[in-house]
Amino acid sequence: MRELWSTSPKAYSAIASIHELANKEFCGSRDARIQQCAALFDRAAAISPEAGVALYSLGNERLLERATRELVALMSRWNLFDAAADVLDLGCGSGRCLEALAPLVHSATGIDISAAMLRMATRRVARFVNVSLVRGTGLDLSVVADRRFRLIIAVDSFPYLVATGVAENHMRDCSELLLPGGKLLILNFSYRESLALDRADIAASSRQYGLAVMCNGTRDLELWDGATFLVERPPR
Repeated sequence: MRELWSTSPKAYSAIASIHELANKEFCGSRDARIQQCAALFDRAAAISPEAGVALYSLGNERLLERATRELVALMSRWNLFDAAADVLDLGCGSGRCLEALAPLVHSATGIDISAAMLRMATRRVARFVNVSLVRGTGLDLSVVADRRFRLIIAVDSFPYLVATGVAENHMRDCSELLLPGGKLLILNFSYRESLALDRADIAASSRQYGLAVMCNGTRDLELWDGATFLVERPPR
């Protein structure tokens, strides 16, 4: 703990500032809530891009890298991607997962509503020719409707989709964007502090959109306590 504190001297101020932003409830129309969400991440990027995408990193780049490597290792053990896979990172933030996945897959596409986060992601993945970035509407995934993916990942992004009232739109679109046999990996579905509600929502959406639930709220990581939800578009 002493070493962590000494290597993250600005951790408390960064986390406190971002936590204060994140604790403000979205209000107004759906479009207004989406704009408030985008503004939240624009401001978080200015405070700390590392803490802005993962508070548990304490704004420490090395800790965030370790957590990212652990997540990619889990996806690899579960055979969620290979060198031929096209991957979509829903809510890609600063591009940390795109950077880690790019050397391992055929292509990686990141989508986000925060212009500030996308600028950071652009710099992070600039050396990879197989990575593309798209600014989404926040309402759905229509901007990538012409693409199909072997894997879609959503790392701590669905809680904001739930809060802005567009989670169902994204579950629908994910089901359409997945290739047969493709997987959707969600790390944290909401911040409602009820795993039972999250599991029920995942099960209901999966039934509605023809997806099969493989993991429904398990804890599979050591460096982060995010709940894992994995669903599959059944092979033909």
